[in-house]
Amino acid sequence: MPITLSQIASHCESLGLKTMIPPDQGVELGIRFGTRSYIDAEGDHSLLIICKLDEDGRYLEVYAPQALNSSKCKYKAALFSCMLHITFMTRHLQLEHDPEDGEVRFSIDLPVADGTVTAEQLEIMIRFIVICLEEYYPVLKHAMETGKIDYSLRWQPASEEPAPPPSLPPELQALLDQVGGLDKLEALVEAQRKEGKKS
Repeated sequence: MPITLSQIASHCESLGLKTMIPPDQGVELGIRFGTRSYIDAEGDHSLLIICKLDEDGRYLEVYAPQALNSSKCKYKAALFSCMLHITFMTRHLQLEHDPEDGEVRFSIDLPVADGTVTAEQLEIMIRFIVICLEEYYPVLKHAMETGKIDYSLRWQPASEEPAPPPSLPPELQALLDQVGGLDKLEALVEAQRKEGKKS
């Protein structure tokens, strides 16, 4: 059974996503996200995701329209090479280019056919596009501006919690506990060093 736009809207509501549904209740709806790394063409930290039904609800496309634009890019070879590499490194994601207006889309398609789409499937599609665009935007922007591809520029969110200190091997931890901890060990080492200087 084909999926309907109202079912997509209902899934979005259950996921806590606010949708912008066109007044004519057409075949697509939009969701806007605030971003931390990605900056749109207007200079805003904002990303629009479109959910579009085709073939009478038998095909779902989720995409970020005009994610980037190559029309003024001097280094299209670097941009396209980077786009192909990102597509190769990620699951499901397609980076599409329209040569007529320079639009670059981040997109994921799903043939619904005679099946359906669950809220979890929809969430994976939407979130994956947002996460990948946030992560690779600095790399793509750098390629467009310089002609150089540098994956070390990939954006990574700061960790909420500091990483735990590396654990010691059990034998070493047992010895450390026997002497009374790191402070006591340092004191013992210092005392031994002083004794060595005296003799």
